[in-house]
Amino acid sequence: MKRIARGWRLACASLVEVRRDPILLVFPLISSIALIVVCGLYLAALRNNDNINWIVYVPLYFVTTFIGIFSNASVMAAAVMRFNGEQPTISGAMNLTMSKLPSLLAWTAVSTTVGLAIRTAEERLPIVGRIMFSIIGMAWGVVTFLVVPVLLFEDLGVKDGVKRSVSLVRARWGEQLVGNASISALTILFIFPIVFISFAIMSYSVISGIAFGVITFAMVVLISQAMQSVFNAALYLYAIGEESVGAFTDDDLGAAFGQRRGLMR
Repeated sequence: MKRIARGWRLACASLVEVRRDPILLVFPLISSIALIVVCGLYLAALRNNDNINWIVYVPLYFVTTFIGIFSNASVMAAAVMRFNGEQPTISGAMNLTMSKLPSLLAWTAVSTTVGLAIRTAEERLPIVGRIMFSIIGMAWGVVTFLVVPVLLFEDLGVKDGVKRSVSLVRARWGEQLVGNASISALTILFIFPIVFISFAIMSYSVISGIAFGVITFAMVVLISQAMQSVFNAALYLYAIGEESVGAFTDDDLGAAFGQRRGLMR
């Protein structure tokens, strides 16, 4: 119960920070629009091709992954500006993110390659192999959890950035991503009433009900994305030795993965 309570507080702290600075929602909004446009154009270009191999989707996978990473990094940049007592701006966050563009592109290539390799293995192997590679995928996600903030705020390349992320994760925490799981749970909690209200409105007007559902669902997703990035930024600052930041407390951040101070330093 304590872990659940801590996770809830972390999710609420992330929401508080997003409410303080609605500018943090700008980047997920832009990235969502970009994803829709890119996917639409790419799929439209392939619609008359009857012999499509999965390889043709690799560039799309790379581009969409990069858009997500760039948006995540921009939100982190703005969040850290706020944590440092500065007034976050779109231009300030974008300038920092653009200055790290080569590293973010390189990390996108690595992330895309690993993701495709794991997904391919899962699809082609029997059930035991699928389970094994699913575990490998989750482990990869844990140890590279802080790669983006490391690349953003430290003068490191991708190889050293991954090593730095692994070191921070192993030195500070175990494996339980309480905060991210709680943010996801909070998002689902908000989606349920949206679905209910949408169906209620559709009983009077189908168009109005669908419009309400789409708009409110999109808002919840944008807020959730910003919350995840803010939480990641706060965890990174805590990992490198900063005191509690914003609405986050040392105790809750230290418990986000099950605190293991003193190891692997």
